[in-house]
Amino acid sequence: MAIFARVELQQAIWPHDYVDMQERLKAIGFHPYLVNSENKTIDLPAGCYCSYDETNEVNGANAIRKVANSTGFKNKVVCVSFNNWWGYFTDF
Repeated sequence: MAIFARVELQQAIWPHDYVDMQERLKAIGFHPYLVNSENKTIDLPAGCYCSYDETNEVNGANAIRKVANSTGFKNKVVCVSFNNWWGYFTDF
């Protein structure tokens, strides 16, 4: 199982205002990439994070909310848990 999170900091400047938050999210197991079935990492769009820690489902969502709130920016956080996913990422 995995948890996918999208964090938007209102009126923040990317990437400057996201750097500290991203480091704190990494510390609790959320990374700005996915690992595909071939064990390759795929970078996620700005403000998106993923964790494969099954114990993180509810605790992880609350922890992300706390990290986002600690930035001082108004924010929006969406977390989704899933067993399978399909995504299409095109790099031109």
